[in-house]
Amino acid sequence: MNMLIRWFVNALSLYILVGSILLSLVSTVLFSLIS
Repeated sequence: MNMLIRWFVNALSLYILVGSILLSLVSTVLFSLIS
């Protein structure tokens, strides 16, 4: 059970990290397209 919780936290943090990187990349592309 403890291993499952640890895996879930790992996957969640990885998902948040990838999501924030993609969000910054998309906002940079949109900003360059607007200006």
